[in-house]
Amino acid sequence: KGGKQVLKVWLPKGILLGAVEIESYIPLTIPPGVANYHPKIVPPTSRPRLWVDKDILPVIQKRLTKGENLSVWKNLKEKVLIPFPFEFNPTREIAQNPVLERVVQEKAFYYLMTGNLKIGNEAVRLILDYLSVLEFGNVKSGDITRDIGRAIYTTALVYDWCYDIIHEGDRKILYSEMMRLADNMEIGWPPFKESIVSGHASEAQVNRDLLAMSIAIYDEDPEPYRYTSYLILEELVPMRSFEYQSPRHSQGVDYGAYRHGWEMHAAWLFYRMAGM
Repeated sequence: KGGKQVLKVWLPKGILLGAVEIESYIPLTIPPGVANYHPKIVPPTSRPRLWVDKDILPVIQKRLTKGENLSVWKNLKEKVLIPFPFEFNPTREIAQNPVLERVVQEKAFYYLMTGNLKIGNEAVRLILDYLSVLEFGNVKSGDITRDIGRAIYTTALVYDWCYDIIHEGDRKILYSEMMRLADNMEIGWPPFKESIVSGHASEAQVNRDLLAMSIAIYDEDPEPYRYTSYLILEELVPMRSFEYQSPRHSQGVDYGAYRHGWEMHAAWLFYRMAGM
């Protein structure tokens, strides 16, 4: 703000501070092409939207007990019917819990397939309690973005698959928590800090996590979908259409295969959302 100011820093006993670097905050700007962008493909008014739409849902439900699906479905049913113990102190932050996130996804899926209210409500309550104390600290890196993204993705699945049993107030909480986490992603929010063509931004954080979030909350806030769909449809797809004419991936054997997998996530999220 100008003038002489004083900055005070308190450290726990035994912790030494090597240096403090102060930078001016520069908010992310919206690229010119995004300001008036209107995607040709938008989420439907019906639900579900993530991986499953209203037309394919009954088909999947009928196939749960067919062939090799039967043993997987039986195993899933046995697991989800067991209540998941989650004890927490609402005044204390906790680190990410991958086991809980997996359980929440499974219970939300089971509700989607069966309509079991007990399991569906448990999934909703677990994710609400979990997000209320979940904190990733001030670490900024590509690896932590992957962890943050999984939390966003899990929440988006619950938001969409259990939408009809989530109270409006709880939906607002889930929306706010996803946006809070999105702000800490490596690509930033709005998500234009990095290029989606190469690097970490071409992995899960946009192609699965932010895209799933934006599809889930489209009714309440269409702006995130406008951003993510622009990145994928207007920047990533045209570039890959050119690059994939080559027999070799532009980002090498390891990164190429890994990042291609996330692009397939985006493709199928769009396909299923559009009823294809």
